[in-house]
This record gives sequence, structure tokens and C-alpha cells, in this order.
Amino acid sequence: MVDVVDFVNQIAAAQSADAKETLNNILSQKAMNALDDKKQDLAKNMFSGVEAQPEGEEHPVEEPTEGETEVEVQDSADAPIEEPTEEQPQEDE
Repeated sequence: MVDVVDFVNQIAAAQSADAKETLNNILSQKAMNALDDKKQDLAKNMFSGVEAQPEGEEHPVEEPTEGETEVEVQDSADAPIEEPTEEQPQEDE
């Protein structure tokens, strides 16, 4: 609140450079307070209702049910890239 009073007094005294600095300080402080509040809110709600899984324990693999087909996914990151070949047109003689 003291900063706001200082800000108003600086404007009344035509000290625009000081008033600008005071306003920037007021706005920065409000933004930091809002961010801190948001961080605390997120921290409280981030893992609510979620049970931690012990390290090393994998998720169970679900077997396909009747009527579903199993799809195998291949990782192609290490596969070589095949360059397209250009076929030359054959000329009739």
C-alpha cells in the first residue's frame, strides 16, 4: 500500500521517471504474487487422487479381447532410408 501512496505522490509532484519505476515495481510484485499463488494451487492439485506407482513396476499389458486384433508397431528410427531410384525411359530404335 505504501508503494501506491508513493506512486500517487510522485505523479502529483510531476516526477514521471520515479512514478514509472514505482508503477513497474507495483505491477511486478502483483504478478509475482499471482504466480506464487498459482504455483501453490497447481502443486496441491497436481497429484490429487493419483496413487504413486513403485519404481521398477511396469504397467500391466492388456491382452486383446475377442474380436480385437493385435497390432505390432515397429520402430523405424534406426531403419535406413531408401532413396528413390530413377528409371531411365527406354528408347525405341
